[in-house]
Amino acid sequence: MIKNLFSSKIKNNFLKIFLIIFLISLWSAINTDFESFISNLSNITFRKLLDVFRFSSPYIFFLIYLILYKRLNFLTKNKFLNFVLLSLLVSFSIQSVGLVVSGGNINYLHFFFLTFFSFVILIDAYNFNYEKEVLITAGIIILIFSTIYFVISYHSFIFKSPHLNLYGNIQNIENYWEFLSENSPRSSGLSRFALIISVPLMLKILTEKRPGIAICFFYYLNTTIIILAQSRINVCVFFFFMIAVFILTILSKEDLRIIIKKIILIIILPPIIHMGTVYLKSNYSDTRAVYVEKNNLILQPLGDPTGQLRIVHPTSPLTSGRLDDWKKIIQKNDHIVFGNGLMGDRFLINQSASNILIYNYASGGIFSVAVFILLILRSIFVSASLVFIYKIKANKANILIMSSIFIQSYLILRGVAESSFAVFGIDFLIFFTLYLFSEKYYLKASFLKNNLVK
Repeated sequence: MIKNLFSSKIKNNFLKIFLIIFLISLWSAINTDFESFISNLSNITFRKLLDVFRFSSPYIFFLIYLILYKRLNFLTKNKFLNFVLLSLLVSFSIQSVGLVVSGGNINYLHFFFLTFFSFVILIDAYNFNYEKEVLITAGIIILIFSTIYFVISYHSFIFKSPHLNLYGNIQNIENYWEFLSENSPRSSGLSRFALIISVPLMLKILTEKRPGIAICFFYYLNTTIIILAQSRINVCVFFFFMIAVFILTILSKEDLRIIIKKIILIIILPPIIHMGTVYLKSNYSDTRAVYVEKNNLILQPLGDPTGQLRIVHPTSPLTSGRLDDWKKIIQKNDHIVFGNGLMGDRFLINQSASNILIYNYASGGIFSVAVFILLILRSIFVSASLVFIYKIKANKANILIMSSIFIQSYLILRGVAESSFAVFGIDFLIFFTLYLFSEKYYLKASFLKNNLVK
């Protein structure tokens, strides 16, 4: 009996480690595709060999998974979660078929397979209670990559950029990104990373009596990136989170001196540090702002003394041209029910829809729109239930679930201006990792409350 228990424990730990490695391979496969994979097979260099491995590793691990475990399980003990997950799988499957039928770019099928693999990992992690380990692994990956990005971004901002912000692409130092990606990240991407990381750091400062210097340093690093990047949604969400934390601080039963200290650390210092950074840049940097007109997008100053710039779209400045794109997609989409397949927005207007529901309308039609509305409503319901019904407290034990609720709400809001987690990528992996973690936490909270009532 002891031998069987020991053997079972080894198998479970091996599955946990295997799923984490499989997940890391999916994160590494972001920004890979079939076309690049084939082209990289000729004239092999170290960089191309690395890209080939990034592309192929999820497929290799999936084959190993099938050989070792001989199963594909997409069901859990949570019937509501099962309905959501099966609806999503049907939606993505329809989009993959629609891609072939509509004559879209077959290269995008790679996203379907990566989406499929993601669900295999996350559902297994949910069923075997590894969702916390998967969440922490995702957090470590984000922290590593964001730290590298932020160091490069600050280098560009301080020494090379003529602007007093990080808005737009950091084009001056593209060669630095080559070992990570072929393209330099947009400011909105930098801001997204920073906002996601700042949430647990903010909550850590809130719940710790004496937050460490390292926690505060990384919090101010990330908050400065958020403000410098000037993504309107991200900046607004960040200040909304600060208001929420301010309310939590006021409602806490801490001593008044501690409450004032936390308000200063979390809310007052970030804008002060940002203004100090801009002041140092404007007074001690030799770079000067330049004004450029390119592709009818005019760079305008946000105040002549600062030299700050922001792109203003000529016809729809509020949505930066997104409103025009949404109208075009609605007008051009002839496949209303099931859409035009994966990346249907590219098929219709040759660029991103920049809206989670409009993207689904282009790619999976009304069916996919209904599925994602269901997913979003379920995510909101679970989060709201944990906050208002089960009343989770703002303490160290609840930092993960509170961060999960905050970040899910942010990604849902981000879906107003981006395709976000509707297609495989960073948002997709983050959102679904957090969503399944929240579903498990909700299930446990519901079980404990029902037992206490009985």
